[in-house]
Amino acid sequence: MTEAYRHIDPTPYVEGLDPSLAPDLGPLPELRWIPISQLVIDPRYQRDIGRAGAKNVRRIAERFDWTKFGVTIVARLAEDLYAIVDGQHRTTGAAGRGIEAVPCLVIHADPKLQAESFAAINGAVTPMSRW
Repeated sequence: MTEAYRHIDPTPYVEGLDPSLAPDLGPLPELRWIPISQLVIDPRYQRDIGRAGAKNVRRIAERFDWTKFGVTIVARLAEDLYAIVDGQHRTTGAAGRGIEAVPCLVIHADPKLQAESFAAINGAVTPMSRW
């Protein structure tokens, strides 16, 4: 049965990678369940939820299922305050279902790096195939 699965092998994708790349990958993020009441949106890089986004939030709320949620990526602003870098729509949909806390990946990033992370996560999307 396991022969149908593949292990992760980055070899064909990283051939010729510059060996002088800095070994510093930044501080490790941490996984935490964080109350939605402690999550905020930074309007400097996060747009408002528009008409299409509102439909998406409603769809998420109507069909909410933890197996389809993933993690919300956040950056700590203060002791009990975190900026959502990615996951605003999913988190809003969860809140619409009465969920009080969501799983978060807490990254260590100032506002500039938060905006860069938001752009990288939302801009580098691999289209899904029909299958």
